[in-house]
Amino acid sequence: MDRQRERDEEKDRGTEKGSDGQMDRDMEKREGWKGEKDGEKAVRLEKGGEVENEGGGEKEKDAEIERDRKGEGWGKGEGCDGEGKRKGEGWGKREGSRKGERFENGWAKGEFDGERGIYREKGIMRKARGIGKERKMDRDIEKSLFPLMDVPGKKRDPYLDKGSADSTVYCQPCGEGGKRSVAQGICQTCEEYMCAPCVEYHKRLKMSRNHILLSKDKMPSFYPSTKKSAIADTDYCNNHPKEMIKFYCPTHGDLGCGDCVVLDHRSCKVDFIADVAKEFVTAKEFRELEPSIKRTEDLLSEFISNVKEIFGDVKDQSKVQIDKLRKFRAEINTYMDRREKELLDNIERVKGEDDNMLTALKTDCELMKDGLEAMRTELTSDDVPVNQRYVTARRGQKELRGINEGIKMIAGRMKARKFQFTKDPDKEQLLGSKIGIGTLDVAGEIQKNIPAPDLSTATWKNEADINVRVSQDQATCFITGLALVSPGFFILTDFHNNCAKLVDVTSRTVTSRIELNVRPWDVCVLDADQAAVTLPYISIIQLLSTKGGQLSRGKKIKVANECRGIAYYNNRLYVSYVSNPRIEVMTLDGNIISTIQTDDGRQPFKKPLNLTVTTSTPLTLYVSDCNAHTVLQLSLEGKVLRENRNKKLEYPMSVVQVGPGQLLVCGRDSLNVMLLTEKDGKMAEILEQKEGLIHPFSVSFCPHERAIVVGILNSDSLKVFKAI
Repeated sequence: MDRQRERDEEKDRGTEKGSDGQMDRDMEKREGWKGEKDGEKAVRLEKGGEVENEGGGEKEKDAEIERDRKGEGWGKGEGCDGEGKRKGEGWGKREGSRKGERFENGWAKGEFDGERGIYREKGIMRKARGIGKERKMDRDIEKSLFPLMDVPGKKRDPYLDKGSADSTVYCQPCGEGGKRSVAQGICQTCEEYMCAPCVEYHKRLKMSRNHILLSKDKMPSFYPSTKKSAIADTDYCNNHPKEMIKFYCPTHGDLGCGDCVVLDHRSCKVDFIADVAKEFVTAKEFRELEPSIKRTEDLLSEFISNVKEIFGDVKDQSKVQIDKLRKFRAEINTYMDRREKELLDNIERVKGEDDNMLTALKTDCELMKDGLEAMRTELTSDDVPVNQRYVTARRGQKELRGINEGIKMIAGRMKARKFQFTKDPDKEQLLGSKIGIGTLDVAGEIQKNIPAPDLSTATWKNEADINVRVSQDQATCFITGLALVSPGFFILTDFHNNCAKLVDVTSRTVTSRIELNVRPWDVCVLDADQAAVTLPYISIIQLLSTKGGQLSRGKKIKVANECRGIAYYNNRLYVSYVSNPRIEVMTLDGNIISTIQTDDGRQPFKKPLNLTVTTSTPLTLYVSDCNAHTVLQLSLEGKVLRENRNKKLEYPMSVVQVGPGQLLVCGRDSLNVMLLTEKDGKMAEILEQKEGLIHPFSVSFCPHERAIVVGILNSDSLKVFKAI
């Protein structure tokens, strides 16, 4: 036992002495080593071989051969002396195998931190196959061994190569922000060096306040590789912050660590990132990602621009409406002031007239009274002779009769007009009304169209079809009309099943269906969550509500026979007729404003089926004439501007604007979708028969999804093509 203890201590000293050196990095290549690493003799143990340890005095024999180790880097090659002894830096006499194998690139059974290159042994029982002995290490060892070798798949930290040339440790969070601050501590939980401000901030955060922080005097003096580079440049798991992302689940589209796979993806077929990453970053899917991100960035830039414009529109709208309100209030004030003055003037007039009448009456009464007083004085005076008193008496009798007659008249004049102010009931009701002088009503939406891409440069990917047949349908679907309601939502007319449907392209489902009881043809979208459908067999335009993602009937508009295509712009409906070919422009009440039937005495249409109004300058009407195999371009007054033809376009049906200066036209008999450029009238084929277009009948476009949706003759499916 004493001999054994001395041998063990000698081996310990050899290990400690050699651990500071540089390990031979060719060790990774020494495959097949399964025996004890004899520090004294280059003997390789095979099963059944022989082991000799100088100073140990013990042998283990078996029935098979003993073979010198002369593989790559062994024997008397680099790192060995003449006897095959290993004398490379970092090698001692300690056995370094567990069960005869090297774990973690040659490490024995001991806690090995592969992230930081730390080898720890703490009273661990170790057993080396071929030795047959157990030994308990009584010392706690923590040595920095990370320079000894590279772990496959890891990036080497450039700071490690500096050695003692630059031993300063810098704050890693600051480094990620482009700053350079000397570290004053380390978080063992996050494995990051931090400067003093970052340490204090780390302590205050709820998620990190319980992390283990070491001050500068206690933190390791070496500079470990960062978290990301230690695990092949991946992030930490969101669900398990101490674990690195190592797996991807294609089924759920989730990234996660080993814990995530065990807990949430046990039945999934997951990809190990280290195995698939190299191939993925050179594949088409990865190459298409950056252009897709760029397109989305451009789209968001357009959104931001549109939002800014809407901000301006809202500001301008507010000013206009405030001015209207204040103008109306001023008009009311002017009106009220005028009416008040009229009433006050009337009061003053009546008062003045009555004052004058009463003043005259008073004067008359006073004059008569004065006359009677003088008469009475003369009759009662003793100084007046008798004869004179007689005369006065007779004269007084006559005057008294006249005064009495006058008093009768005065009694009728003894009055004045009584008046009072009566409130106008309408104005009095206004004071108690919640409406007041008016209301603020929502009259629509300030909306900017989602910018459409330039379809002439787009490449189209055929997505999975959308099945639009539902349980209520009795026949194969025939989608004759198709229009975009809102981003990702289309309304369609199903000719064979006498109905209209709402379709969500994102979820690929029919979200609403409404029975029309007769075969519909075309559909267009109006303002305020409404749509209009032509019903040619009963000469009706049926208005529908799309509010809340559900279809419901609105009013009906009676029109002439054989109505087909329909378009809407600025509160006007544009309706095409195949009988007596023409276009009618009407209000939403059905009042015909104008009819487009001839141009300079010439009939421009043979069979106009579908139409649309583009918002280009000037406004333009496009009509597909299937019998003439043309798409006519007209002014809103009916002047033919251009006849657009292409030898690849036969029997054009649906025509729809997709963006500034571009339209889509589907050719029923040419089995394709054409892109029409407004500027020059040129057409180019962008989708064709090989992509599944068997008699395309209707087409629409969603800028948000960057998707063309096509309705096919006698088909339950919508074809979907997305720009890539």
